Amino acid sequence: MGMPKGVYTITNSHHQNVASLPNANDREPVVGMAPSASDSVNTTPVSNTWSLIPSSNNRYIICDPKSDRWLRPKFSAQSSEGDAVHAVYGSSEPFYWRIIQDSDRLHTIHPFDDLSLSWSLHEDYDLCPVELRPVSEGRRCRWKISPLFDILVELSLAKEMSNEQGFTCEIGFGGLDPYYVLHFQEPILIEYGRDVIAKSDIQRLRTRHDNRDKPNTFYPVLRVTDWLRFRDLAIAVLQDEEVPVVWRATAFKCYPEGNASHVSDIFESKTRVTFKGFDSFRQGVQLNDVKILGSKLEDTGKPYLDARATAIFSSSSTVQLGASITVDVYYVHTNSHNSSKPDYYQIGVATIKNLRLIPHRKVRQEVEWKFLPPGTSLNEDVNQFISKYLTTDEEFTLSLHVKEITTNICGHEYSLPDLRDVKATTRGQKSLLVTHADAYVGWSLLYLSKEISLTFDFENPIEAPLTIEKVEAVASMLDVENINLRCSFESFTIPGPRGEPKRSPLITNAKIVTGYWTGFTLLIRQLLSWRGFYVDVNVKSANAFVGDFKLDGLSFNIEDVPVTMHL
Repeated sequence: MGMPKGVYTITNSHHQNVASLPNANDREPVVGMAPSASDSVNTTPVSNTWSLIPSSNNRYIICDPKSDRWLRPKFSAQSSEGDAVHAVYGSSEPFYWRIIQDSDRLHTIHPFDDLSLSWSLHEDYDLCPVELRPVSEGRRCRWKISPLFDILVELSLAKEMSNEQGFTCEIGFGGLDPYYVLHFQEPILIEYGRDVIAKSDIQRLRTRHDNRDKPNTFYPVLRVTDWLRFRDLAIAVLQDEEVPVVWRATAFKCYPEGNASHVSDIFESKTRVTFKGFDSFRQGVQLNDVKILGSKLEDTGKPYLDARATAIFSSSSTVQLGASITVDVYYVHTNSHNSSKPDYYQIGVATIKNLRLIPHRKVRQEVEWKFLPPGTSLNEDVNQFISKYLTTDEEFTLSLHVKEITTNICGHEYSLPDLRDVKATTRGQKSLLVTHADAYVGWSLLYLSKEISLTFDFENPIEAPLTIEKVEAVASMLDVENINLRCSFESFTIPGPRGEPKRSPLITNAKIVTGYWTGFTLLIRQLLSWRGFYVDVNVKSANAFVGDFKLDGLSFNIEDVPVTMHL
């Protein structure tokens, strides 16, 4: 027995046409179909693969794996020259074929009762019937039989091998019975385009099914043989959604485990494999837990906000890669006019060191970044983003421009082209900012004065000391829309880190600008019952400092601030 039970392709060595079933009619013969013709809708075969079931003395039953049809000469009790090979529905007496491999690793397929005849593809036209012809006709009667594997390949470019110019590769074989040995006579090859870029000198693989998640999975080391083309592959992996390569085994045997002396045919296998590139991760980036640590100065002396964030990458790529990257971060502001294109405002420059993207996993990585670097346009849209980010849990759309990618692959450092418009999201941190207010009315309101005194308790939304100055705010009483109070006060500093409280200076010039009599009545009720109430605070304008960095024109809406009344 030279071939184990399995699924194979059978290709004529002279015409390169593949033995196929053109339709489901068992009156139609097996035909030779050109590989390019199978791409046509009108000529798509019912099947172009075959199950080989071994018996004794190199005899096999050949079946269509998609049905219970097996191959035999055309309705003949005895094989004859010129008989077409048909796929008929099974009976109690299957037909046996003798399959013999020659020194060129090609096969002849004979009816068991006449070794002088063999499958033959007499002409090269598409859909030419496969017939029994004398073996003496040469290569028309010789076939290349190749096992068909379901192969999944994952490259681990991030795992550099010590003292070796190579990288690990995960190869999963499907369609193999357990407890078989694949004995490779020549190296396994990885081809990109028409070029061999890597090879592995692995010799034996043993099939197993004890790993349910990844049965028959192996981890050979691939050594790069063409560094220029390998760089092209690395660039394609980063830029493209899918990257096709070819996995090729030029000579290997397959035999039952524990029987190394078993006589086996020598096979070749060529499988096209598609890597999912990193274009697929463009849609899956999040920036969470942004923390402003303080301000720093660039070499030019201009300030920026020093920040950290947690980046989450959801990669569906089948390639693992390690790199250090520099990223420009843009806030995407959608205009109120749906027909208009969104505006992009740069709000940061991030550096991600030693990023390792792993197939089919979410990767969390701390990001160092310059938030609002010099040159940032602090216009109304950007100020609104900052304000909402600090005080709401709204989700914001970002765009990343990866402008510098440096990676070490197999001991070689690569600088790869830019990745533009990588989609990302972030969510606001919903800091309370204003946690409480105290109103000191004294007796002035009773004498029809429209001024009261206030203090606000602030909570720091960042990790560094925050100085607030020139606040203009309007406070509206909950469920009473026509009572508005306007106030402003000078600077004060809230200590860090985030969450630290600080009471504002006493505001003595707060004025009731609308709803005085309603407020007066409500005030009397509150004083008599001695209960607090809630207001909504609209900070119309605030200037702030983080160290040397100044933020102008911030505005906030804070709801349900508790207020305590004092005489």
